[in-house]
Amino acid sequence: MKNNEQRYFFYLRIISLFMPATLILLLTSADSQPGVLNNSPVDYYSAPNLIRFADYLFQQKDYESAVGEYTRFLIAYPDSPAVSVCNKLIRCYEKTDRFDNALTSLQFLPDSLLSTDCFWYRRKSKLLFQADRFGEFDNWISSRTPEMFCVDDTMMILQGAQRLKERRWKEARAFFDQADPQDRWAQEFINLANMGERVPKKSRLTAGLLAVMVPGAGKLYLGRKSDALISLLATAATAWRGYVEFDKNGVESTSGWFYGGLGLFFYGGNIYGSYVGAKIYNQRRRDIMDVKIETVIRIYLD
Repeated sequence: MKNNEQRYFFYLRIISLFMPATLILLLTSADSQPGVLNNSPVDYYSAPNLIRFADYLFQQKDYESAVGEYTRFLIAYPDSPAVSVCNKLIRCYEKTDRFDNALTSLQFLPDSLLSTDCFWYRRKSKLLFQADRFGEFDNWISSRTPEMFCVDDTMMILQGAQRLKERRWKEARAFFDQADPQDRWAQEFINLANMGERVPKKSRLTAGLLAVMVPGAGKLYLGRKSDALISLLATAATAWRGYVEFDKNGVESTSGWFYGGLGLFFYGGNIYGSYVGAKIYNQRRRDIMDVKIETVIRIYLD
């Protein structure tokens, strides 16, 4: 009993929050008294007025405020049809990239709806994908029985796009191949999968060995011509100067040891820089590919 009372006052407190003045302007005419519409008191918290105000906020692209009003309606009127309102609430969250919140809002829907209605099945699939909850995304799709599985090109593309984001190129292409060959987006994603497989890579071992053999050769292998020239000149110049000093003053030459040590430092840095540079080169190419994938996916989902 106590819990029911606490829940009642919690809901009452939510729906009794101060209503913005904008709603008053919307719900009253210019020649009416405040709080009166057509000589009748206005119930600002009635279901139609809450939805009207929430829709107005959505049209004004004030998605944060619209979320509050749609949520207010769903809590205040739990027995009212919630499907269309929940869909609008999710759209607000999508507009602000709050996909985890959108998934949470699915609690307002009947449990059976997500399992039996293809629209909501796909809706939840898309939200799980957008939230990068790929494990749940796979489990959600695999949990559907054949008669409940709403197969279409969108689902194939989403599953393939997930593999693209995980750089599983062949698996991604297998899903895209199941979509309509005439689908422009399927072909776009197939091209991305092919590009992903052909992303140029450089071997760290090869870069390091080349740098050992010839200072600067490892960086030249990575396409960094100016760095390669600097490494070659710095290593060669200091090594030669050290040789000259030793030849002139013998092993006791302070200058010889200084320049020799400096040359050895440049030589070691050239090897290390080439080895690490190959890793950086590969990461940058992957990052560029990831940006391309994210860009195409975002355009597709919009």
